[in-house]
Amino acid sequence: MLCVRAPFDSHLPLPHSAQTVWLLVAWKRKLQGSVLGFIGFMLSPLSWWNDAFVNLPLAVGFGWLVALIYRPAFEGAVIAGYWLTNVLGLVLMHKGYKQVGPLTQADLDRTILPLVTRLEK
Repeated sequence: MLCVRAPFDSHLPLPHSAQTVWLLVAWKRKLQGSVLGFIGFMLSPLSWWNDAFVNLPLAVGFGWLVALIYRPAFEGAVIAGYWLTNVLGLVLMHKGYKQVGPLTQADLDRTILPLVTRLEK
């Protein structure tokens, strides 16, 4: 029977409860980054269908809010809202990527390498 322990328990001098907290924090960070990245992709100009279903309705809503204050500014506010949603999408994708982040060599050494060595035994 194959028994696999946590891949980093032999490398970090932390008690098991601290390792569990560290793991939960890491997953929470990755989940938040993934959600930010997904929302950013939905708003970004990188998806071809986002204009009709996401950005234009949000831009029109923004235009209506501005028109409540100053009615002649509706058209300009719709255009500004459209551009703001596109830029916001790119910014959110960047923020999400920064939270999820690329795998570094230290990440691989800490997680995958000990798992592979245990599976070989």
